[in-house]
Amino acid sequence: MKRKKITVESLAADERFQNDCLRPNADNIQIWEKWQKEYPDSEEILAKAQELVLHLHSTIADGEVDNEWQKLA
Repeated sequence: MKRKKITVESLAADERFQNDCLRPNADNIQIWEKWQKEYPDSEEILAKAQELVLHLHSTIADGEVDNEWQKLA
């Protein structure tokens, strides 16, 4: 089975990924570390998506975050 191509935007728009970036814990850190090992070609995508999520949440008022994710999606 072929893996769906993951982009920075699609990963950053994923609600679970957003939650994992914003509220990291041992379990979700382990999940993403495992994912990086399985798909080493996606390491840069993961890093950029995480940076995007953190940047958007640090520069946009809470009420505007959902609006911006809708635009991105």
